[in-house]
Amino acid sequence: MSKIPQGEWNAIAARYAKGESISRIAQSYGCTPPAIHYILKRSRQRSAQNPESRMNGIQDPVASQLRAANGPALPTPAALPRSGLPHNVEHAIKGGAPIESRQAAVRPIEHRPAREPGAPTPGQPGQPAPIRQAAVPARALAGGLDSELHGRAEAAIAAFRSSFDDALAEGSPIVRQRLRQAAADLMRVAARTTIVLDRLNAMAEREPARLPDRWGWNEGR
Repeated sequence: MSKIPQGEWNAIAARYAKGESISRIAQSYGCTPPAIHYILKRSRQRSAQNPESRMNGIQDPVASQLRAANGPALPTPAALPRSGLPHNVEHAIKGGAPIESRQAAVRPIEHRPAREPGAPTPGQPGQPAPIRQAAVPARALAGGLDSELHGRAEAAIAAFRSSFDDALAEGSPIVRQRLRQAAADLMRVAARTTIVLDRLNAMAEREPARLPDRWGWNEGR
């Protein structure tokens, strides 16, 4: 690979500024693309380290071509007004634009209440409301001292006796678990029986209170 003289650096930068790829430039000089990239990098550094040319108004052709390829430079702080804003914005604030346009440019953020987790948003299909389980009264409240309750009680008592006998004969964990389940079933039937008895007693206490009023009304006739 032949060494590229520095006199060709400006031409390389000009070709790169016109949009030619680094690989194509490297092929024309018979070198590798990293070598062309190194030349472009050194050209930028040389233009940055040459303050005399900038002070005298002489621009480095390599730097100017690279700047043209990279696009317009950002405005320096000296180019901005004292307010720190561009001239067009400062002119609009000082009175160049009407008050309505300034108010439309900066609008306060609208405060919106937080949406509830279950509420559907506008434009979306409504989500089904969560199903609420209604308070269904227990069957014990509707039943009474009938044959069904009697059969449940007999079955629970028989299962409890059988499980208790098995637990006395064999103390294995499985047998004890069966006895525990039989005891729970028996307690459930006993609780249902208690509820039925309380309901019947409450009805019996309310019934005599209505009879005197009815008898007094018949006697008055």
